[in-house]
Amino acid sequence: MDPDLVGPTAPLRVALSRTEPAVSRIGAEFLLRAQQELTRTLVRSHSDDLDPVDAAAMVGAFVGAASGAVTAMIERPDAIQQLSLRLQRAVDQARAIMFRSPLLRLSGR
Repeated sequence: MDPDLVGPTAPLRVALSRTEPAVSRIGAEFLLRAQQELTRTLVRSHSDDLDPVDAAAMVGAFVGAASGAVTAMIERPDAIQQLSLRLQRAVDQARAIMFRSPLLRLSGR
């Protein structure tokens, strides 16, 4: 995890990302590129089970879980110290749900 995510400048960066369109745009572009790369990787590794649309939906749910956790924690400045732990928990839960999906038959791999 990026130490700056929960470091002393985190509140300032969060405020800028919510109030400055250029900063918000950069974050959105980064997130979109990351989702596209994750989708391509998932399709390559599970080409027998997933098409690009299904993979994109799964990645979107996964990224949404992480993003939602960060957003909820940021809205509670008193809880920012727990962000790393809570984000990891959200990612772990999303991953567990994703890999239980009937779209992925991972038991034979």
